[in-house]
Amino acid sequence: MLTYKELDRYGDPMRLDAGLRRDVSGYPDEVSCEAVADSVGTSYAAIDVEPEQAVVDKACALLLCHSSDAPWSDLLIFEKVADALSGFEPDHAKLEGSSPEQISLAVTIMKKIKPKTSFNNDVVHYIRGVMRDNGIVCYPENLAFAQEEYMTAELKSLCKQVSDKRSSRPNIEGVTYDPESDDPLEVQLAKLSLVQDYVNAVIHPKKAEK
Repeated sequence: MLTYKELDRYGDPMRLDAGLRRDVSGYPDEVSCEAVADSVGTSYAAIDVEPEQAVVDKACALLLCHSSDAPWSDLLIFEKVADALSGFEPDHAKLEGSSPEQISLAVTIMKKIKPKTSFNNDVVHYIRGVMRDNGIVCYPENLAFAQEEYMTAELKSLCKQVSDKRSSRPNIEGVTYDPESDDPLEVQLAKLSLVQDYVNAVIHPKKAEK
């Protein structure tokens, strides 16, 4: 049976993935979303806890990433996978917009599942739009593939400073930057810290608590 930690709505999706590999015969190559949902429901019943649809959605999103390249090529599916992997119930009928934090987490998980699969232009442009809407000019390292190709010399210099600063402080958690600062470098570092802290809180919870 899946454990409390594996069923954590906002927990590490890869922990749930490992539990599904252990408990669901044929996962992930020869199993349906319905079978995965049944396993999640059975596990909830065994620990006498009310089932959460968000956990079923997360499990099915993981299965989809294993079985299809659609999350890498279809921006609607990518967005819904990003929602589900962050523990939010997706609205499959429309694009709603995501957040840099959700996107960074989703890409981190998806790269663990299929490290050699590339994102197509539609998804790349979607990621750029979300970053732009949130004032992020210099992308986190795991989103470097989507970084704007054409930047002014001033922005290239800013991103070089951001990269150098982050390289000199690899453990960025606990370092405080002001997102309201007049200094563009400070603002970018603050925004990237929020993204990194979110990913670490899900995938490396003990590390994030330090």
